[in-house]
Amino acid sequence: MDRLQLPSSLEGQGRVLLAGAGGGYDVYATLPLLAALEARGVEVVLTNLYLRGLEGTESIFDVGDVIEAFRERVPRRAARSIPH
Repeated sequence: MDRLQLPSSLEGQGRVLLAGAGGGYDVYATLPLLAALEARGVEVVLTNLYLRGLEGTESIFDVGDVIEAFRERVPRRAARSIPH
């Protein structure tokens, strides 16, 4: 656990959003990342991902299509400077 290698995309970030997707894996995967990021001085915001409307999906590709369709319906917010 003390040698957790973070993705390069997280290097130099001051604030990170970690979202779990349930089933227990959100805790299993998120807590080590939370600890590693906070040890590096990163502000971490935790949330969970709740999806509905997945009836009839049979593969990860179907789920991806549902998520993309949802994203297209969500209005984009204007960028904010940090801290806000």
